[in-house]
Amino acid sequence: MLGRLIHKENSDQILSLRFMILAAIGAFTIWLSLYDGYAKYVSPLEDYRSARTMTEARLRQFQHEDAFTYRPLWEFSGVGFEEHKPPASLVIFVRGLELTLGRSVPNGYTK
Repeated sequence: MLGRLIHKENSDQILSLRFMILAAIGAFTIWLSLYDGYAKYVSPLEDYRSARTMTEARLRQFQHEDAFTYRPLWEFSGVGFEEHKPPASLVIFVRGLELTLGRSVPNGYTK
């Protein structure tokens, strides 16, 4: 008897118009926040990839013709380059401190 009463009350709540509207609003809000998080993630990811490509091109300038050895260390360390941090992939769900923390660290001498 009690199980039947619980089943009836639950089905009445789930099948009500108010629950359907609130569930639709909740689902829309969740999908909207995921889309916004993904849009905020794509831009730093493209920046990271382009900065990394530029750093690799700059490092390639200091390689010898055999592409395996670098010039002397004193010449290489005086030039300087930046090491870039990839964006956190969970930024899609929660922003956290991603916007306030630095995204690159200078190595050596930078102008």
